[in-house]
Amino acid sequence: MSSIRRSKRLLNHAKKQIDVLDSFTSVITFLKQTELIQLSSCTKQLRKIVKAKKILKVYLRGQIAVKFYSSKSFAQAVDFLGHIQMLDLNSSGLSSGAKIGNVHTLNLSDCNSLKDVSLLGSVHNLILRRCTKLKDVSYLGNVHTLVLSQCYRIHDVSCLGKVHALDVSFCRNIMDFSALSNVHTLSVQGCQQLTDCTALGSVHSLNLSGCIHLTDVSSLGNVHRLNLSHMPGVRDVNAFHKTYSLDIRCCAAVTDLSALGGVHTLKLHIFRVPHVLAPVNITALGTIHTLILRATGLLSSNDLHMLSMTHLLDLSYCCFPEGRYVLNVLGNVHTLKLSFTNAKNVSALGRVHTLVLDHCTRVVNVKKLGHVHSLDLSNCTRLVDVSALGSVHTLKLSHCTSVTDVSPLRNVQALDISGCSQRVQSQIRTFRNIQNVENLFELEVISQSEDPEEANFAVPAKQYFDVKIVWYKPFNLS
Repeated sequence: MSSIRRSKRLLNHAKKQIDVLDSFTSVITFLKQTELIQLSSCTKQLRKIVKAKKILKVYLRGQIAVKFYSSKSFAQAVDFLGHIQMLDLNSSGLSSGAKIGNVHTLNLSDCNSLKDVSLLGSVHNLILRRCTKLKDVSYLGNVHTLVLSQCYRIHDVSCLGKVHALDVSFCRNIMDFSALSNVHTLSVQGCQQLTDCTALGSVHSLNLSGCIHLTDVSSLGNVHRLNLSHMPGVRDVNAFHKTYSLDIRCCAAVTDLSALGGVHTLKLHIFRVPHVLAPVNITALGTIHTLILRATGLLSSNDLHMLSMTHLLDLSYCCFPEGRYVLNVLGNVHTLKLSFTNAKNVSALGRVHTLVLDHCTRVVNVKKLGHVHSLDLSNCTRLVDVSALGSVHTLKLSHCTSVTDVSPLRNVQALDISGCSQRVQSQIRTFRNIQNVENLFELEVISQSEDPEEANFAVPAKQYFDVKIVWYKPFNLS
């Protein structure tokens, strides 16, 4: 109890300081005393005060960040800014990076006046997204993670060959990418001017999504993680039998998948439009570890049987044949996501470890799912009886408006009842043995297969944005 009271007093004291400030002198004093501070955007209130080990992490954004940067007190803080882990001056209107070149992680996105970044070469993680006046990036060759997406005036990236992770998505004036062959993680998403990717064959993780004029990708067979989504000109994917992670969603011209059986993670959208496109055979995909499949048209029972040995299977938005036993063949899949499907009879899925059925509005009977470890039934609006789910470890019942009795769920370790009836809310307050969920377990199958090095290649988003906690977390103060 004493530690909780001390934390509350500290938080209230910090809020009062910021509310009455005309300058940021006392804020700097407070930052020296506290090892981690988060300030919410334009609210002048502390979001979180947590102690870390000898590392000062500062999150400043919006009007607060601008005022702090422009104040005289900022100059006094230069000496200790080297200990700041994160500084977010997003949309602050800065024109240069003076005085902040020794911050570990710096976000200057949407600084439309920013032209000079010559003093930012020692920043470890630098985010300059949508800095529309930025032209010269020749001083940033030693930055570890560099995000330059939608910086339209940049045309020369020859000096960035040593950057570890580089995002130049939608930089439409860059014509020569050959100097980036040694970049570990590279995103050139939406660079429609790219027509030759031969020089990028040694990149470890490569995102070419939306490069619509690129047709020959045969030289990329050694890329570890490869995103070719939304590339209508790609037809041949036989070179990717050794690729670890491959995304070919919305590549309508790809019909031969026979060489992809050795891929670990595959994201695929198959088009089955009679008399329009050639049929796609998914027989070879049964040995894939993680498969995220979208289908235009009906998935047959034979298709489901072919996929029954997949470890993690995401069939969200797919359509299955009508039949009582059509999903029985998926009973041995470890992690199964059937969100927004017409799934109805799920009784055979009781051995699945992680099962996601959100927005499966036809599901009414879950009596056989009591041994599922993590179960998501969000927005299953016809679901009434959940009495058999008392042994489930992690259970999401968000917006299950027909559920009225959750008393049998006392042994559930993590329970989400957001959007449920007031009767359910009142019942849950009597539960004393539900553990506090500090590390939220997300039931998003796609996020489990994602890697921070894929797609956007920025610093993990959790460092920049508050997480909205929807899990029920009772405080047992006794």
